[in-house]
Amino acid sequence: MNNHGALRVQNLYLRMVCRDAIKIVEKTLVTEHAWPELHRAAAYKRQVLLDAVKPLVGRDKLYKDVQKRITRDDDFVKVISKWVRISINMTIRLRCC
Repeated sequence: MNNHGALRVQNLYLRMVCRDAIKIVEKTLVTEHAWPELHRAAAYKRQVLLDAVKPLVGRDKLYKDVQKRITRDDDFVKVISKWVRISINMTIRLRCC
């Protein structure tokens, strides 16, 4: 993982997890809860990333390592969820303008 780079310079595995996490967030923000409680934000981010990586594990076993890291590494979750948030914000801006 390149901590200093944008999502586009990350490896394929991280980009795929982020792409699927973006889809999950966009769907759940509209259909389930528009504003997850702030005290649950970290748990929500981790759960979205785990939901995104789960189907990918079935396609390629290397995603299992990403899944384990999401489960254990708070800093990893923070960085990946930041990329997801930035991508969603960019999408929203493009749709609004």
